[in-house]
Amino acid sequence: MISKRLLFLLLILFFCCPSLVLGQRGLEQPVDSLNRSMPAPLRNQLERVQRGEQALASLLPLVEHLHRRDPPLAYELIRQIRRLETYQSYTKQWAQLEYYRSWIELETYMDQEELELLLENTQQGIATFEAEGDQLWLARSLVLAAHLRFHLSFNNGDTQLWEASAYAERALQLVRDLDRSGGEAGSVLGEIYRIKGNICLQQAQCPSDSAWRQYERALDYHTRSADTSSQALTLLNQAILLARLERRGDTTGQYRDPQPYYHRALERATRSQQLQNIRFEYAVFLQNRFDRRRELEWSRGAREQLQRIIAASGTHRAASFFQLTVNTQNLLAYRSDVLSEARQNQLMDSLAQLYDRTFREAQRENNLKIYDDAFNRLATLCPHFERQICSQLLATADTVKTFFIQKNKAINREITRRNKAFQAAIQAEQRHSLHQRYLFFFLLVATLGLSLFLWQRVRRLQEKVVLEQKAATIKQEALRAQMNPHFISNTINAIESLVNQGRNDEASEYLIDFSRLCRMVIEHSRYAEISLADEIDTLRYFLSLEELRLGDDLEYLLSVDPGLDTAAIRIPPLILQPFVENAIWHGIKNKPVPQRGLLQIEIRRRGEESIELVVEDNGVGRARARDIQSQSVIKQKSWGTTLTQERIAHLKKDLDARLMIEDLTDAEGQAAGTKVSIQLPLKLVPSS
Repeated sequence: MISKRLLFLLLILFFCCPSLVLGQRGLEQPVDSLNRSMPAPLRNQLERVQRGEQALASLLPLVEHLHRRDPPLAYELIRQIRRLETYQSYTKQWAQLEYYRSWIELETYMDQEELELLLENTQQGIATFEAEGDQLWLARSLVLAAHLRFHLSFNNGDTQLWEASAYAERALQLVRDLDRSGGEAGSVLGEIYRIKGNICLQQAQCPSDSAWRQYERALDYHTRSADTSSQALTLLNQAILLARLERRGDTTGQYRDPQPYYHRALERATRSQQLQNIRFEYAVFLQNRFDRRRELEWSRGAREQLQRIIAASGTHRAASFFQLTVNTQNLLAYRSDVLSEARQNQLMDSLAQLYDRTFREAQRENNLKIYDDAFNRLATLCPHFERQICSQLLATADTVKTFFIQKNKAINREITRRNKAFQAAIQAEQRHSLHQRYLFFFLLVATLGLSLFLWQRVRRLQEKVVLEQKAATIKQEALRAQMNPHFISNTINAIESLVNQGRNDEASEYLIDFSRLCRMVIEHSRYAEISLADEIDTLRYFLSLEELRLGDDLEYLLSVDPGLDTAAIRIPPLILQPFVENAIWHGIKNKPVPQRGLLQIEIRRRGEESIELVVEDNGVGRARARDIQSQSVIKQKSWGTTLTQERIAHLKKDLDARLMIEDLTDAEGQAAGTKVSIQLPLKLVPSS
């Protein structure tokens, strides 16, 4: 029970301290401004913390009360307590303080590294409560760890949620013998069943009715303990489950209309931040209904909820602006046939502003996931904007990306600092057993060294077998990988565009070229070697089709040493095409407009016994191409070039074949393209 003195402090605090704005930035208000608004009794309590653990324990009931009623104020109180330099060891009271801080931070957006730090603190708290023998607090911390591990797995797209499930099951075992009729134990049980329902919902093998039963049990315990805040979260989880069933078209089992559950969750929300979370999920649900049913009422409902979140200046602002971009983009896509040109232009202007706000809010909230989602969508939409608007949006995105890079460095420094502090603590505690530790490390290193030696021996034997097996199939695999499906699709689209423009003669000519190219690839795949002349013809047809697709953005030069008898020289089939395609797709195509791409292909004699095939482009370079590919929504892997490199590596066994890739730079040291050189033995057709 809270003492009368603490109740008096609470009343003073509520009248004198307005709630801080919610959200990650809201949680981190300047300390001095809050100190000025704090009543003198609370400041005195904080000063007493400096004099020992008892003062900290006296503030814990206040922190516990505030962490659900006014999380930002509770967070600031915790932050000021943590700033005091009285902390010497991880006591039970400090573990409780970290527990409340972790719950508050978990309810805001946390990226992967920050979640891992919270989980590390929680695991430390679990060890402390276990040593103290406090079953209730141990169960609480296990439930918190289950939620943190669930979020980490969810963010990674990891379906292996066994660790989160193990935390929940262990917590359930601890509270089985406690009073389940209500109170703190009942609230803990409710959270256990809620996280079990969330875990089940993310597992494909877990039936939806099983997740529903877990949520029903959670809601029952939260109702008994009169925990309306947790009731709201459980109702939200039920609504999300029903929305998922609706998307799948599952109208059997536990299917019901999700809307009443969203409304009930909104009614039971006890604090602003929780209310914004529920509104956001409800808006996403309404947007999904609009995507399926194309009815404007769902689109308007989604926008209304999102705009209310933004107007509240709380959390989910970045996510809300991003959802508004999705809403507007889908509105343009689904209603373009009935929208006037002026209205479409107005929506496009709004869309550009929404993308700009999304990037800036993502930076403000430290929300890297929203930034990535928005950037990936912008990458496909940007060509539809005016060039100046597209450039401005990309510049804003680049500035925000730099911010996240710097932020990640700061988190890494914090992790390094913690690791160093942990190592120092270990050395201080185990100094008396230094010799035993050295012996242990010696045995460990010796064991690892022996294991590594044996592992390398086994690996070499396995690699030898694998190489022999791959040698038999690598030629067929390489040839099947040459004709990129994106190239085929884009070529057909380009020919179709010519037909639509009435340029039938050109379309017929390119269609013939495309037919010849396909026939050549099929024909050449039957042979281990073809003539250099056939390889050049195949390459010419391929380049003519790529020139049709890219138009003025591509210029190519193909030169062949006149001293070479191309009809007599034999080479492996389609050895050049993958590198030419890679240069166009990843180098030249990614060049900023209006820079024109130049591709130079040279075939020349190298000495008396070999020839050299050179592919050089003035594209963006390999490093920039990898960055663009990692940010693209289309994850295309260059199988053709990869397998061609393996073919050349296989030829090294018996022939003097070499592959060299050089990154080109200009006078200022900036990336200026890529140069690929393939050296093959000069092999001629046997004379008859």
